[in-house]
Amino acid sequence: MARPKPSVAMNGFGAALFYSYKGKKVELYCGNGAITMIYDDHSVEEKSIIRGVIKDVIGDALVVECDVLDKKKIILVNCWSIVSATEFDNVGTTRNLFYDEGSKRLRRT
Repeated sequence: MARPKPSVAMNGFGAALFYSYKGKKVELYCGNGAITMIYDDHSVEEKSIIRGVIKDVIGDALVVECDVLDKKKIILVNCWSIVSATEFDNVGTTRNLFYDEGSKRLRRT
């Protein structure tokens, strides 16, 4: 099977994402901290996740087509900001891959 061709020569993480997921719907995990839920005994940081179809790579930017409300939008994602990626298959999401910090509770003695 021939590899898909990017717009420009590339290597590194962007190339790995492009060759592995071109044309597929993926979830790109870009770290924590978009929203922090603070409770009495603990806090939970929400995961920052971008979901879309990988179209291309230009230098260190991944070209991703996302559904925004009822329209398709092309966004550029800095490959350096991506921590991990997985194909989105409606079975589990990136959130399921991480330990559930919300399940932590301090025990009172």
